[in-house]
Amino acid sequence: MTSREPALRTRTTSTGTRNEQGRTRTFGTPDLFVWAPVLALIQATVITLIIFGSIGLPLGLMAVAVVLVGLDSWINR
Repeated sequence: MTSREPALRTRTTSTGTRNEQGRTRTFGTPDLFVWAPVLALIQATVITLIIFGSIGLPLGLMAVAVVLVGLDSWINR
């Protein structure tokens, strides 16, 4: 089946990636450098979960990791 609407094409300008309607994307691709602190936070989550056995602090650490990737992705849009 073919779609009636053409696929949206993107173009990169000095102000970010824009589609044919001129709107910028909400999120871009995260940098490779953001994964180092995210992996450290995941490791701290696992260690905290094993040693303390609680769930609150590991959930907080994972939330910080997700926010970190989301913020970096939003900055790189």
